[in-house]
Amino acid sequence: MMHLLLAVLLAQTQTDMNQQAYAKATAAAPNKQALARSQARWQAFIDATCTFYGSMVEGGSIQPAILDSCSSQITASRTAWLTSFIARHGRIRTSVAVDPNVDAALATYYGKLAKAILPSQKPLLLHAEHAWIAFRDATCPLEGGTCMTEMERAQLTVLKNSWIAEPL
Repeated sequence: MMHLLLAVLLAQTQTDMNQQAYAKATAAAPNKQALARSQARWQAFIDATCTFYGSMVEGGSIQPAILDSCSSQITASRTAWLTSFIARHGRIRTSVAVDPNVDAALATYYGKLAKAILPSQKPLLLHAEHAWIAFRDATCPLEGGTCMTEMERAQLTVLKNSWIAEPL
């Protein structure tokens, strides 16, 4: 019970930090609508991803902890990005297309994951993947540079390091 309470407190703290960082980023952003679109896509991504993770242990007593852990980890990552965005505000970076090798590796990993899960979980995985793509596509116009490749590398690392990767 103590672990669950700590997870809830940590999630609340991280949510507060994310909201504060988003408010600062909005104030600094030249294109507030694009940042709002990115934040909305992020929210859809976190909801879809955590729903998928929760489905892996559906009905089990650990499900609430998994949902809280998922939310905390993704929120911490988004908060770090928003903080970094604020620090970089004003720098213009030229957009570069995604590295095809990283893109292929991410697609391959999603394919392996899809083969390793129950058929009933595949629509949830697909929804989470599409939500992440929408989030990436809404975020990278704000960033430019190597954003697409950086986000794909980060997502591949998250998937490989998550507990759902254990059977792969």
